[in-house]
Amino acid sequence: MELAVLLAAGLQDWIDFGVIIGILMLNAVVGWYQEKQAADVVASLKGDIAMKAIVIRDGRETEIKARELVPGDVVCLPVLSISLNELILTKC
Repeated sequence: MELAVLLAAGLQDWIDFGVIIGILMLNAVVGWYQEKQAADVVASLKGDIAMKAIVIRDGRETEIKARELVPGDVVCLPVLSISLNELILTKC
């Protein structure tokens, strides 16, 4: 399409030049909008599937995001809800 713009301008065919520029601009706007929507959907899905853990903090059960776990948290594991290889205990 960009080559067509250059050819239309070189041949001084201003009507074709204007139409092609309009189509290119519309294509750019539609592409940008679709990218924005896709990024918003991905961000929403990431938030929905964030791993969570039930921990005992300050004597009460609290549900937190797994990335917020700190040393000293007691993780509650319901029976058969998680396999042992999915939880790595490390000391930082």
